[in-house]
Amino acid sequence: MSTQPDGFHSESLQAAIDAADDVIKNHAEIRDHVSNDIKKLESYLSANAPKEEFHFSLGEGFVADDDSSFRASMDEWGSGNGEMHEEVLSWKPDAKGRFRLYYEFRKWDACVEVDAPGGPFFSDKSTMTCESKPLIESTFDVRKTMVRHLPDFVAALASRITVDAGVQAAAELDEIPF
Repeated sequence: MSTQPDGFHSESLQAAIDAADDVIKNHAEIRDHVSNDIKKLESYLSANAPKEEFHFSLGEGFVADDDSSFRASMDEWGSGNGEMHEEVLSWKPDAKGRFRLYYEFRKWDACVEVDAPGGPFFSDKSTMTCESKPLIESTFDVRKTMVRHLPDFVAALASRITVDAGVQAAAELDEIPF
């Protein structure tokens, strides 16, 4: 086991080492915790969740093709090209039909046209490409980012399969004999 270095001449470097020491020393354990949570959630969903696709978008965002060219185009013509990017957590079947928790990265052509009616963002989803792989098989950087969104994913899945209280109350009223 490594030990924390001591006595850096730079006080700010020593403070950074002091603050990061536990994380750096326990990186393998942290990776295992993230992976285990993902595996346990996938196992839980496999045993309990409906076998129907569910997609939870973490939002879409515009990304300019080339920052300097985009800025020049915006200054000159009030428009510029780029892509829309979207990250999605999905509950869907794999090639063998077994439902898995997936990470998807979607992108498609887009542009900004400041003065166009209905603008300023326009996109063409017919150009969409999607990289998709089971979350547990994704890079650690993806897994550590996505694990933060898993509580919201589970809540959204539960919300999708929950009967709305108003709909339930109306159904109960229909059953009351008059």
